[in-house]
Amino acid sequence: MPTVLIIDDEEMVRRATRRFVQMLFEGWQVIEASGGEEGIRMFSEQPVDIVITDLKMPHVSGHDVIRTIRETNKEVKILAQSGNLPEGGVEGADACLEKPMLLEDFERTLRSLVQE
Repeated sequence: MPTVLIIDDEEMVRRATRRFVQMLFEGWQVIEASGGEEGIRMFSEQPVDIVITDLKMPHVSGHDVIRTIRETNKEVKILAQSGNLPEGGVEGADACLEKPMLLEDFERTLRSLVQE
């Protein structure tokens, strides 16, 4: 079963995302990081299949997280989330979702990432 790393500085968003993953995908392991720096550290310490990261975070942004992960791992799937996504997507991300996201969009996007 896949392991998902959720990186977001907002605790409520992390909890909701965790619940969505656990509700939609039985058996998936979910770990959480409260910011970009912690997320990068956790990624380097534990094998992860999917990273879900917010883009706008203090200190280390989601863009920095994606860039750092891609320097060492081209295979991991990355889903970028933001309340204000840039047009044309996010460099290095496999998928992007606008916050607040619809549960159906979230499920469809994660399923497509796992099937790639």
